[in-house]
Amino acid sequence: MLDNFFSLSYECQIFLYSIILGIGLGIVFDIFRVIRAVIPHNNFFVAFEDILFMLIWTFSLVIFSVELSGGNIRFFCFMGTFLGFVIYFFSVGKIVITFIRNISSFIRQILNAVFGRIYGFLRHCFVSVCQKVKYFFVDNYTNLRKSKKM
Repeated sequence: MLDNFFSLSYECQIFLYSIILGIGLGIVFDIFRVIRAVIPHNNFFVAFEDILFMLIWTFSLVIFSVELSGGNIRFFCFMGTFLGFVIYFFSVGKIVITFIRNISSFIRQILNAVFGRIYGFLRHCFVSVCQKVKYFFVDNYTNLRKSKKM
């Protein structure tokens, strides 16, 4: 019966470990945010990633609770992971995602400039060829029609 009770120092230790777990979950969440910044997603994939993250959070909290508190899911463990996540999200996470978004935007601008010119050149060539083909067929059709009328 007394196996479910821990000393206050052990509970504080578990709480600190849960804060560290929350920081780790913040890093995992930033991985998803980096993927979203680099590869734009529609709402379906964003929802899928959010559900996947919540499953990761749930499984990590269950494993954490099984390992450190004998299978008892304690409220302070949940609060510790949430607190660690919030601390990371609003401190280091803000810096990381701002940096990643700026880098991603810069790379997109470079790629748009390079591929925009290539696209413009290919479009110009395609339109030119189409105009020549059109001119060839329309002129031949017009000349053929004129020759049949005569």
